[in-house]
Amino acid sequence: MRVALKYGDLPHAAYVLGRISGTASLDGLDLEHILPLAPSDDWSGDGARRWKDLSDDEQNSHRALAQSLGNMTLLEQPLAERVFGASFPDKRAAYAASDLAITRAIAGRDAWGTAQIAARTAELTDVLLSIWRRPETVLIDDDGLTPVLDAKRRRGWPRGWEREFEYVEYRGEHWEVHDVKYLFNRIFRRLWADSRADVVAYSARRGGPIFPAQAWNGQWDELDAEHFLYMGWDSRYMLAAVQGVLDEAGIAGEVFIKYSYIGAAM
Repeated sequence: MRVALKYGDLPHAAYVLGRISGTASLDGLDLEHILPLAPSDDWSGDGARRWKDLSDDEQNSHRALAQSLGNMTLLEQPLAERVFGASFPDKRAAYAASDLAITRAIAGRDAWGTAQIAARTAELTDVLLSIWRRPETVLIDDDGLTPVLDAKRRRGWPRGWEREFEYVEYRGEHWEVHDVKYLFNRIFRRLWADSRADVVAYSARRGGPIFPAQAWNGQWDELDAEHFLYMGWDSRYMLAAVQGVLDEAGIAGEVFIKYSYIGAAM
């Protein structure tokens, strides 16, 4: 439930938020997306960086949470109309004027982005689970998923490596990733956007795979003007690095691999 609420779209959002807020009626209230579903180029979560200044990975990570529990609230219709599509700093006064405690609390945030959405989702999930209790389930249909930390490290590039995976589940997102090389690149690029300090710490401690310059020949991927991801490792190193950096970021338990029939036979 917690994983689904953290990364998935919230069904029946207005009703759920009405129950969480304790309001007796939804009359006169609008469902408010704090980060708009379609932000303008000038939208900003902190008053400094605009939407168009964010990288593609940063924008995608924001969009993935736009309809999650933490990014939505209820707001009186006159206030909602006043701040529709506005940047977060411009919305705070409207939130502070709301009669709903869950909305007023948002006004105390200095900025709004993926970290704030995730934190608010965790807070509201505790309330939601106290309202809708359910018994523990014993059997889980996990579609044969393998936790990323249990994925098998292979030597070199064995036959069939390009189709080893059927897909990857990353924190509730379904990724069409079929090989460890693409997984390595996508994980490091995503965490560079979402959890850069952890990536830097991991790479500094291990002496790679991120470097300040393309210091030798080989395949490189530019993360920004001063950081480059070396792509010339073998599959064993790449999977170990994926496992290590996800563990460093504290999210390894939320990433799973679905092996293809080729991968299962390797």
